[in-house]
Amino acid sequence: MKKRKTVPILLAGFVAAAPVSPATAADVTIRSETIARGYERDSATESNLVALPLYEYLSVAYEDPEGSGLSLHAGGWGRKNLGDEAVFADNETGELLYGYLDLRRGSLLARVGRQDIFSGPASEAIDGARIAYRWRGYDLAGFAGLPVALEGDGIDGDYVWGGRMAFSPAAEIYAAVSYKYVESNGHRDSEDAAADLRWDLPRGMTFTGRSTYSLKSKGFSGHDLELALPLQENDIRAGFERISYEDFFAADDKTAAPFRYLKDSGGSLNIFRATISRGSEELEAGAALRYYDHSDASRDSFYGGVTVSWHGDGLTQTGAEAGRMESDDSRNSFTLLRLFTYFDQLETGILPVSLSADLVYALYDERINNEDYSLFLSAGAGAKLMQEALEVRVSIGYSVDPYYSHDLTSMINATWRWQKNGEVEE
Repeated sequence: MKKRKTVPILLAGFVAAAPVSPATAADVTIRSETIARGYERDSATESNLVALPLYEYLSVAYEDPEGSGLSLHAGGWGRKNLGDEAVFADNETGELLYGYLDLRRGSLLARVGRQDIFSGPASEAIDGARIAYRWRGYDLAGFAGLPVALEGDGIDGDYVWGGRMAFSPAAEIYAAVSYKYVESNGHRDSEDAAADLRWDLPRGMTFTGRSTYSLKSKGFSGHDLELALPLQENDIRAGFERISYEDFFAADDKTAAPFRYLKDSGGSLNIFRATISRGSEELEAGAALRYYDHSDASRDSFYGGVTVSWHGDGLTQTGAEAGRMESDDSRNSFTLLRLFTYFDQLETGILPVSLSADLVYALYDERINNEDYSLFLSAGAGAKLMQEALEVRVSIGYSVDPYYSHDLTSMINATWRWQKNGEVEE
């Protein structure tokens, strides 16, 4: 396998947000984030291609000043590559991420436009409508529209719809049932139902669970259960997760090539997990255990890790993490070490500056492409200007792993926030 050597390229970041004073005293918020990156890549036919992508993320929110409950929200991204176009030849250059009109009146929420739906088995971006309403102790919601993920092949015969009903049969119990149906090119792509439960038990314990059933493959695609137990200053959690590949990847148009093997294998994965953490205002420590039980027993593995971190003023913290993955297949066994630090708003005599650094090191039991380790280093600095309306951050990263001889990248990020009254968005 050919290794790719990269060199850093720094670009000056800029923000272009030119708000126009509205005719009324409406609540308008504009947020602009510009990211400039620099690195080199090799393609299948060319070497040392220079990538200088300039990304712009822009979002706008408007609320009706008359108190009607109406609001408008829109956001999207665009990219301009100032380097070799071959790097992004087959990639999108921009997209509308969301754009919808909201109406909130009492217990009613109505939303129309491009939006994200997270409800039970649904995790979809749609061009459509969503309505939610609280009625006699029941939280009811429904949605319908065109699935954005399927629009690349045309929208003829594509649609998605679903809903959710949540209720509390007792003060300590909250339950919900939900449903999602997706049609693609006139054929059923997926159909799923899910049940959620939260149960507040004595002594501060909490049990949560979700089960998802594929009506297309007629099998449970997954279960996720967790018990949380607070014990003095300790937070103890134990959980279980099961994934059935055939049912989880039942959707025809969304099963990417790497996952078709899992879908066709008819196998499953069980994950047993446990964590314990203990913290104070200045010090926090924790441990995590995970056992991965594959239907193919030769791939079973166990992970154990510990973390410790010190917290200072604001978001300042310094910590370390160490872990070990032990697998029946030595190709999946490795030792992991991470060190990180972040200093929030350090006084320099000119303006407060935030600094960060991160190191991740992995040592593999078996060599990959004749390498037995990976190393990642990053460092960054940032500051807030113009009464904290503008935030600028510069970072650089360096990595060595079995797939890169070395990789050095740089990034400049500038974020501008503006409101019609001049206040900074929280």
